[in-house]
Amino acid sequence: MRCGGGADRREILGLADEALAAWGQFGAPLAAWLSHPGVRTFVAVGGDTVAGFLMVGLVPVLGGRSRVDAEVLAVAVWPAARGRGVGDLLMGEAVAWLVERARVLPIRRVGLSTAVDNGAAQTLFRRHGFEVAGVRRRYYSTGQDAYRMFLRLSPRGGP
Repeated sequence: MRCGGGADRREILGLADEALAAWGQFGAPLAAWLSHPGVRTFVAVGGDTVAGFLMVGLVPVLGGRSRVDAEVLAVAVWPAARGRGVGDLLMGEAVAWLVERARVLPIRRVGLSTAVDNGAAQTLFRRHGFEVAGVRRRYYSTGQDAYRMFLRLSPRGGP
């Protein structure tokens, strides 16, 4: 496991094309997020190659009460690496990182969207404490609906 960045662009975009194609094309936003200072990319490495990645974005929310929203922007694992704990490793690292950040930043919840037909992803997210809060109709460019899921964090930094 390591922090990813621009040097991983080719591998991450290739993995996204393969693993996320059922829900649309994500090359442009992923490329932008790789170099965005508010996005942290976690990379699981198997041998010399990227086995999977997860991106988390932190966005300050302006308004009455100061807070920071966290969003799991993308998660993908190569089909050959699925079922081997790569997704759990990525999600565990990301949640631990967010819990640490919540000790000093006003992060109170982590959101994500996942396709209603992606049962494996839903199971992964539930295992890490995420709960379904609603449905986004026709969320993906290919027309699929998505569940909106959240993980609540305490002000002391724990789920």
